[in-house]
Amino acid sequence: MTLASRFEDFWSGFSSPFRSLELLLRDPGLFTLFILPMSITLTAISIAVYGVLIGVWSAAKALFLSWFGNAFAVGSGILAALAGLLLGWIAILVLNQLIQLLSSPFNDLLAERTEKALGEPVPPFSFGHLIAVFWIDLRKTVLVLFLTGSFLLIGLIPIFGILSVPGLAFVQALTFVSYPQSRRKHGIRESLRWIGANPERSLGFGLASLLLFSIPVLNLFALPLSVMAGTKTFLKK
Repeated sequence: MTLASRFEDFWSGFSSPFRSLELLLRDPGLFTLFILPMSITLTAISIAVYGVLIGVWSAAKALFLSWFGNAFAVGSGILAALAGLLLGWIAILVLNQLIQLLSSPFNDLLAERTEKALGEPVPPFSFGHLIAVFWIDLRKTVLVLFLTGSFLLIGLIPIFGILSVPGLAFVQALTFVSYPQSRRKHGIRESLRWIGANPERSLGFGLASLLLFSIPVLNLFALPLSVMAGTKTFLKK
């Protein structure tokens, strides 16, 4: 592949959440399924904000400083600022994983409806198929949680912590392209193989999704947009 084609693939993945808005406007039937993950996101964020207001954030920051103060001892003011930024980043990622886990059933319905809106044939429904998909999704969820935790720990390492960003982006891509993949009974190996065969597209989409989840207000729309975009990214639409 040429450099231009690689960039084109990266941009296709990065722009997919924003291009999903066009699909949403074109198919009003997607709105109901779009709103359900948003409602869960709003509820989780409201609880998190309440936790900050009652002092949970201050307690967590103090605990973080007591654990890692010696490793980052470069001045109390700078340390406090770095600790706040890093802890905030970790808190956002953990909250995102919790929201995605709670919204999983609605996300699957949204991804299926997105496929229909894109004119893709959806695998036929059966009880046996449902059980198989549930088992696949369960194993992928465990893997995603493990990888997320691992990259969060890497993020705590000075200098090398920056490597956690592309790692988390690939995990984000794996999370959302898994919805259409699981319906086709693609297990962990097939999903990882797809990520490896489409690294630029996966990285672009994962970075865009992480960005959306990190921006206040926009993060309300991040989950359903990422579900739709992950489906589009997998189908290369």
